[in-house]
Amino acid sequence: MGDDDTLPPRLLTEPLTGGAPKGRAREREPLLDDYYRARGWDREGRPTPERLRGPGIGEEAVPLP
Repeated sequence: MGDDDTLPPRLLTEPLTGGAPKGRAREREPLLDDYYRARGWDREGRPTPERLRGPGIGEEAVPLP
């Protein structure tokens, strides 16, 4: 996970005021996991080979290690 991929500190420290998680602060890692997965990226924030093939970039486009 990229250290630069984060939210403003206030969103990660202030407790939520409603809903089921009321009183708890957001957790960065689950939010990033969902964000990366929705975009077809791996846990490091890089596009997966499947994602690269999807928009027609081609077989030669492979994520760097």
